[in-house]
Amino acid sequence: MNKTDKKNFIIITIILIALFMSLPFLTNIIELTGLVIYDDVIDDAVLEELKKHGEVKVIIEYKDRVSEVQKVGIKQETGFSISSASAGILEDDDLGMLRSNRNVVRVSLDVLVSKQLNDSLPVIEASNVWSVFTDQNITGNGMTACVIDTGVNYLHPVFGCTGLNEGENCSVIGGIDYFNNDDDPMDDDGHGTHVAHTILSVAPNANILAVKALDDQGNGLLSDVIKGIEYCIDKKEEYNVSVISLSLGTSATFENTCDSYNTVGTAAINEAVNSGLVVVSATGNANNYQRISFPSCVNKSFRVTATNNNDVFASFANRGPGFPDIITAPGVGIRAAVLEEGYSTKSGTSMSTPFVSGAVILLQQYNNQSASDVLKTLQESGRDLYDEESSSIIPRINVFSAIKHLDNKPPIIELENINNTVYWNIFDDVGIKNYSVELKLFDNITFFNETQGNITLKEYGVYFFNLSAVDYSNNTASENFSFSLKEMSYINLTLNKENLFYGESLIITVNATHNATLYINNEDFMYGKNFSLVYEPEIGEYNISAEIESTNTTFSYYTNVEVVVNKSNPLVNEEPSSGNITILENETIIFTHNSTDPRGLNLTTYWILNNETYENETYELGKINQTKNLTLVVSNNHTNTTKNWFIKVERLEPLIKSYEPEQDFEIRKNHNFTLVINASDWFNRTLYYNWSSNSTNNTYYLITSNYEEGEHNITVNISNDYKSIKHTWNVNVKPIYTPVIFNGTIPDYELEQGEKINLELNNYFTYYEDINYELINGTGLILEGEELSSNNVGTWNVTIFATDNETNETSNNFIVKINEKTIEPTRTTTTSSGGGSPPPIPSPATEEETKETTTTTTIQTNTVQNIKTSRTTSITIEEITEPIDIIQNINDTKKIYKVLQIKTEEPTQANISFKTSKEWHEQEQVSINQTKLYKYEQEQWTQLKTRHTKKDETHNYFEAEIPSFSYFIIGSEKEPTITPQLQEPRLIIQEPQQKTFNPLIILLLTTTLLLLYFIKKELYK
Repeated sequence: MNKTDKKNFIIITIILIALFMSLPFLTNIIELTGLVIYDDVIDDAVLEELKKHGEVKVIIEYKDRVSEVQKVGIKQETGFSISSASAGILEDDDLGMLRSNRNVVRVSLDVLVSKQLNDSLPVIEASNVWSVFTDQNITGNGMTACVIDTGVNYLHPVFGCTGLNEGENCSVIGGIDYFNNDDDPMDDDGHGTHVAHTILSVAPNANILAVKALDDQGNGLLSDVIKGIEYCIDKKEEYNVSVISLSLGTSATFENTCDSYNTVGTAAINEAVNSGLVVVSATGNANNYQRISFPSCVNKSFRVTATNNNDVFASFANRGPGFPDIITAPGVGIRAAVLEEGYSTKSGTSMSTPFVSGAVILLQQYNNQSASDVLKTLQESGRDLYDEESSSIIPRINVFSAIKHLDNKPPIIELENINNTVYWNIFDDVGIKNYSVELKLFDNITFFNETQGNITLKEYGVYFFNLSAVDYSNNTASENFSFSLKEMSYINLTLNKENLFYGESLIITVNATHNATLYINNEDFMYGKNFSLVYEPEIGEYNISAEIESTNTTFSYYTNVEVVVNKSNPLVNEEPSSGNITILENETIIFTHNSTDPRGLNLTTYWILNNETYENETYELGKINQTKNLTLVVSNNHTNTTKNWFIKVERLEPLIKSYEPEQDFEIRKNHNFTLVINASDWFNRTLYYNWSSNSTNNTYYLITSNYEEGEHNITVNISNDYKSIKHTWNVNVKPIYTPVIFNGTIPDYELEQGEKINLELNNYFTYYEDINYELINGTGLILEGEELSSNNVGTWNVTIFATDNETNETSNNFIVKINEKTIEPTRTTTTSSGGGSPPPIPSPATEEETKETTTTTTIQTNTVQNIKTSRTTSITIEEITEPIDIIQNINDTKKIYKVLQIKTEEPTQANISFKTSKEWHEQEQVSINQTKLYKYEQEQWTQLKTRHTKKDETHNYFEAEIPSFSYFIIGSEKEPTITPQLQEPRLIIQEPQQKTFNPLIILLLTTTLLLLYFIKKELYK
């Protein structure tokens, strides 16, 4: 190689090296110019669903948060407030737009979310929390659970609502429906109602915020669940929300935490936890003991599996050793409210999840903690259960133990001495379990049985108080106090009685350590240390007190007694005691009294029975048949004593509550019939049933076939040990119907299209009472009553098949021929103008009119676009609106849009363009890609080659090839559906695609390395 060649070689080499070093910039340029095809950001599952249905619901993730105007603009696209993502409907035409948008990270399916399908309360000891913490009302009061599920039937009686957030005791205080896009979260499945009621069974005074994200089968989309989480976060402060309950999940399961599995859903849960909410999720019911479902596998979720009331793990419940923080709660046979006013027993991790949600509410009300601290408390205070299937230890929650676990404060003991009266008080936040109050004076010890009380110290000496207490968290406290009384100062005032009658004497006794003064109604009566006074009071009220003043103390002692002097009322001892009395009808009861007067006054007595007065000292009340008021009045001429009785008489005979049948009835001979009687007794005495035709002690009686024709009376006597009643049915046994027989042969008929005739069928039966008849092998004929007609041309062999109500049968055959009705059609001919506008759209064909057109025409307005043939041809198009025989041969799985008949004067082929309304596809749930044109030939329907050409806001457009003319059907297959697991919600999420290295970069790198190799080789030659 000469110098010039070497120089040129080196220059080329430098250029190539520079090119290689600038490869990153070159890559950007190629990227901008579209020369490089990037790894597709659209999941394969999205493309597969798009190919099947023409559109699919997706979630789009962006690199950066975008505004409304920066979104890709797919159909119904809505964003999320807590992540850089959106959800909407993707169509074929949107693929290029998504692939060219550099801010789009990933497009995945908007996955399916489904539901994860009380004697369990004692297991978690929730009721102990209510009863022990009465002062703090730890019942969920003022707290709210946000339930994302199938909605909540807030009109169920358990919620106390007359409407959403309506009613004095309504616990469902708000909500939203993201599935139907409205503000009414009414449940139409029952699952969400069951979950909400279970939460309230743990926290009965809590509130529910209902979010409907699942449909009436318990299925929904992840995007709606994410919106629900956002809603719960947004309403946290307004409704004091503390927990989000997710009894739902996906069929996808994981051995470890799965935050990267679906970043949008994970971001929503993390935002909720960071805002102070606890997110409780069901692990799923797939019988998997190594893996759990999404979203319970998200790191910040509370994951809840299920056990029964005996702490045995449910066989269906997912759990796994990869989740050491998993907890469990009862989830087998949980009874709670469902739709309407009913209740249902359900099992599943869906049922254990709301138990934990309710427990979180009680813990948050007692001691507001972070989500991680609440989980730690439930784990440390729960009962550890060993799970052989997953070889791990899982704690079962105990709410009472959890709250006790948080309490470390000892009981509080207070003692105070005021003027030698000692007051004590013992209390604790979690409640006092055991306590002792002991008072010791010299060798005498007194115990008190109250946590609050007082005692006045009177005797000289040193008093020792020892108080101790233990709360329900086993925190202890004890206090010792002593008080000394150096001076014995006391006074006692006693009376012989505090209530007396006029004329009786009041004896007052005073004993004191010092001289005392006696006061009666504040009047000074006597002075001394120990004395008695006999006092004759008048009728009235008296205040009696005594006072001493100690020479060695600065205070006085008082004793006060209230005395009432009454009129000398008569004293009455009655028999029976006055009050409410119940007796049996016809029973006799005697009322007596023994009356005296304290002052020996003469007494008069009289009785008042229902406002009627009887002057007797003894009154006999007999044969009572109604409720009565009886009053005894005893008088001593200046005051009365009364006694009152309210007497209720109960019936002796039984009561017939209902009977079946309620009226007399008829039966046919040899037929059986059952009579039923329902009776009760006022005092639950044994009842005996005796039937007139069959003596048996039963509440029912079977009429057997041995009854002869005619009228019969059947009576049942119902009796107790006192009286009987009866009921009678009149039964008419009628003869057996004679078989249905035709008298003669029904003649054949020949009709014209649309003509109606009366068969006069009743003329052909020997016995025609209650005859039911129908056409057999008369498809295409219409029989209304006895009127026969048809619009279809043809001949039918018809059988009239008749039965009576005794299932006797008969039949008769005849022939019906329908001739074509002669119609003079009106013909209109137009000519195609090649590249010009299409001809006007004709009206649909009627019985008197058909349409004649040229190469391009329209078949049925808004249905068929045009027919193209190789040359001008006379074509007749009719929409078939009446049923025809051939329609029944089409596959039942197809939905029919239109039935047509297309005729031509000569055999030819043509292309046909037609359109279908999008409303029909949505209502009938039929696929766009499976919409085809079918032709009837050789007694069957043949699918024609059909393709989807375009669509607009209201219609889909198609084109098909017609090999010849006949009857046609525009029809479509049903949309494919995804069948969810039994009782389990699921999220179907596409795994992120793996990025591959760009093949252009590999090619450039390889070429550069080869060039460097040859340069080196040339330079060293």
